[in-house]
Amino acid sequence: EQLEGNWLLVSFAERGEIRMLTDGATQAKGWMVDSGAFSVWRRGVKADLDGNIRFLQAHHEALDAYVTLDVIPGSPGRLPTQDEAKRATDESLLHLGRMLAEGLAPMPVYHEGEPSWVLDHLVQQGHDLIGLGATFSRGKPVILDWLLPIFQNYPSQKFHGLAMTQRRIVEHLPFFSVDSTTWLNFNKYGLDDLSIEPLFGSQ
Repeated sequence: EQLEGNWLLVSFAERGEIRMLTDGATQAKGWMVDSGAFSVWRRGVKADLDGNIRFLQAHHEALDAYVTLDVIPGSPGRLPTQDEAKRATDESLLHLGRMLAEGLAPMPVYHEGEPSWVLDHLVQQGHDLIGLGATFSRGKPVILDWLLPIFQNYPSQKFHGLAMTQRRIVEHLPFFSVDSTTWLNFNKYGLDDLSIEPLFGSQ
């Protein structure tokens, strides 16, 4: 009940969160499903592309947005090597192509550490909204050094900030939308939800 009326982000990697969407008990203005790529990356386990596709095919009409099953390069705490970035990029693009071929329209993601041609490619494909995901700079002030040139080089493209609700980000960059899982902590401790409103282009 506490979550009613909000825009909610849930992760495919978290079954408890997915049940919030599928059991119909939680009412929300809109839903966004994250692929869970960041969670499986941190855990060092393999993502389930087929399961992700089946789930989205069954529920996409109830969703406002959903994220491609991207592959994050490197490992937590450091930028990826060139070889790691290339392998992750190749696999991410294959996943995106597979999902598009299955009739889905996921939001692609450009990661910190990936070569700039990847973002060029995604923009040229004509995606309405492209996600930006930080790895090494996540939660650090230096994240602006990565983000600022992106907005300067692609002023007409809409971008979604994955886990980017920090004030220094949303006050200085024209994101179309951002998300955060901080709302789970507010719900857990019985506090008002403070971090969902920026979702889905409320700026």
